[in-house]
Amino acid sequence: MTNLRILPARPEDVPIILDLIRGLGEYERLSHEIVATEDGLRKWLFGERPVAEVALAYVDTVVVGFALFFHNFSTFWDAPACISRTCSSSRNGADAVSDNGC
Repeated sequence: MTNLRILPARPEDVPIILDLIRGLGEYERLSHEIVATEDGLRKWLFGERPVAEVALAYVDTVVVGFALFFHNFSTFWDAPACISRTCSSSRNGADAVSDNGC
């Protein structure tokens, strides 16, 4: 049986997160547009005022994917929304917008 776990990322996971972002860029043939750095991710995900969150998917002890999401507010809907960016180890990335929050 596969042991799948989804856990919040921690500051020490930043190198893994950046690797997954780069993998997504390769899959989408957009590697040349990636300017993210470990320092930048550390600041924006785990700094004094985090602006996004990451969840990591594990099979046993191996990271196989991630979801990066940030909160937004829709003036038209008068409600919070959540925008997410996901990636799995198969490099199938997808964008999703949820109108009911994350």
